[in-house]
Amino acid sequence: MEQLLKKRNEEDENYLYAQWRISKTYVKKVHAVISHVFPHFSLHDDSHSETILSRIESLIGKDELEKLSSTDVWLMLSAAYYHDVGMAVMADDLENIFADEMFFESVKAIQQDSTHPLNSFAVLCDVKTDGIYYKPEKLCGKTFDAVRFLLADYIRKSHATRSRSTIGKDSILHLKDTPIPCRIIDYLGRICECHGLYPSDVMALPKEEMGAMGDICHPRFIACMLRLGDLLDIDNNRFSEVLLSTLSHIPEDSLWHKEKHLSIKRFFLNTKHLELMAECCDYDVYEITDQWFNMIKEELVWQRNRWSNIVPEEITSSLPVIDQLEIRLKDYDIVDDKKKPEFTIKTTKAIELLQGAGIYKKKISCIKELLQNSVDATNISLFLNSTIEGYSINTPNDLYGMTDKRPINVLLTREKVEGDFVYWKISIEDKGVGISKDDMKYLLETGSKNEEKLKIVNKMPEFMKPSGSFGIGFQSVYLVTDEVEIESWKQNSNSHVVATLYNPAGVKKGRVILKTDEGNAGKHGTIVSFIYKVAKMPSRITYSASEPFATQIAGEYDFVKDETLDYDIAKVVEEIRHFGVLCQYPVNLTIEGNETVTYRQTENKFDYFSEEQGIQLNVYDGIQYMSRLFFKNQVVDPQVRNFFDYLALDVNILSGDAQDVLTLNRTGIREDYKETLDKRIVKTVTEYLIKKKWGKNDKQLQALAAMLAQMKTSVGA
Repeated sequence: MEQLLKKRNEEDENYLYAQWRISKTYVKKVHAVISHVFPHFSLHDDSHSETILSRIESLIGKDELEKLSSTDVWLMLSAAYYHDVGMAVMADDLENIFADEMFFESVKAIQQDSTHPLNSFAVLCDVKTDGIYYKPEKLCGKTFDAVRFLLADYIRKSHATRSRSTIGKDSILHLKDTPIPCRIIDYLGRICECHGLYPSDVMALPKEEMGAMGDICHPRFIACMLRLGDLLDIDNNRFSEVLLSTLSHIPEDSLWHKEKHLSIKRFFLNTKHLELMAECCDYDVYEITDQWFNMIKEELVWQRNRWSNIVPEEITSSLPVIDQLEIRLKDYDIVDDKKKPEFTIKTTKAIELLQGAGIYKKKISCIKELLQNSVDATNISLFLNSTIEGYSINTPNDLYGMTDKRPINVLLTREKVEGDFVYWKISIEDKGVGISKDDMKYLLETGSKNEEKLKIVNKMPEFMKPSGSFGIGFQSVYLVTDEVEIESWKQNSNSHVVATLYNPAGVKKGRVILKTDEGNAGKHGTIVSFIYKVAKMPSRITYSASEPFATQIAGEYDFVKDETLDYDIAKVVEEIRHFGVLCQYPVNLTIEGNETVTYRQTENKFDYFSEEQGIQLNVYDGIQYMSRLFFKNQVVDPQVRNFFDYLALDVNILSGDAQDVLTLNRTGIREDYKETLDKRIVKTVTEYLIKKKWGKNDKQLQALAAMLAQMKTSVGA
């Protein structure tokens, strides 16, 4: 382009080339200043400018660019070199910024955001009403670098607008001997500003304008080319190791961006095709590379859709199509080829709902949800085996006799004590059906349906069917942790999945790190693990006689010799115990590698099962017992109302989906289901009393059976 402008100068005797040579010499000196505040950024010097021009030539083609007017060529060269001059910070700039309340607020915001990459630098400063001060800290490399990093963060956000302002007052561009119209210089400023604005802002520039030499120039086209050229300077030589070596500390996000450039493994660009492939070793790098690739894609698509309103009439070429835009996460996997693995917006909203609405009375109720998932997965596994091995599971009693070899193992391990907190690792392992890579997408989208799983479930007896699909129950774990690890081996396959799932409403916004291989070797089941952070010394404790472990922990605590009071983990144990004593599968609990305690139903507690109603039943003397309600063997509160003054009932609902029967937190019956449930209970009681073989001392119940047999209208039988 420089040679083209020189050639035009020789042919037309115009002054643009001479002015450009002066500007270029000057602006390269301005570029050298940028690194004083931005040593941790990718290079914004003349090598960046030259790469932008090279990318533009690849996009449009050398022959096509030669059709541009002299003013267009001058604008293109100047924009490539001037668009980042707003990142240069001079002495006057420093005085103004250090007195700017907006800068104060910017530093305050970083101080208040513990997840911000510059937080550890911002907290070294004390923001007061009249300015920002260093806290009384010993001078070191970190304190020296802190102000530069905070300045860079503040300036970066407005550098495109600062570039326009600098161009407007730059004396080099307003040389008396090279009378470029101020109008054209103003367009140069607007073009440079547009590289930091939304694509739609580019359309405010004219498509055609009278140039500096009586020719026609095209500000809108130049601005679009600058945007694409800037985005496409993504190769792996953008950072200066010399500049980075001057820093005692490097912000984390700077290292991510450095690795982003180093991750580029394939780059091909011409007027017809664009191919980009990156291979990242870290998820944070993967994420920002994905964002950058998306910006390239969105910009290309946006410009292609408006190309006729952008390109000069003389140019006949179009923008290239994207043949490859691929990011690989080295040693990890993705759920499908179309998107990176992450939770969906629906799931994010579900977590926010759980956290904000107080749906669960106790956050640790998530333990029961995870244990129920293990039971559901094990039921599916047993059913699949029954179809292969030819045995039958027709009643709950049949199932009960096959559960001994399918225990659910729970491990509680104290990982560390740090500050005022204890970090416990909770692991739940089952011998269920397991999940594969393909199953992961259903876990990541709350409420989604796995058709393959549904086909199996629909064939299962009602009493064995899962209480609900992966959904808000699993998501409840994010009430107590921000990170969950899942290791799973899928039954009847070679699939082995290892995944880390982050809180969709947390700092890492639902990212999913996934590894898959074929290391199954006949194993099946799932291990779910997470860290539970609890207070080393809770401010308040409450427990009851029905919580023996919590009572023991509180009773044995000695404040003289005990560093921690493990009250919160005792509450976890109580949740496991309450679940386990009603579970048809053994629940083995091991704490800190000590002796394992097993909880389970010691016998089938229900006397009668109605296959038609899907309800198990116990009938007691109403004077001595209170009625209880269960769903899939687990207690549901509140108590069942007594249908008869002299009867108490244990009612175990074994059919129906939890979302249809229970409230969201599984602690009550949905209002719109109560009437249906009442009828099912009355029918089951009637069926039980009529069919039961009574003994000689059962005269009261015999009379009741005879009475109920005649109450056809009241029970709808």
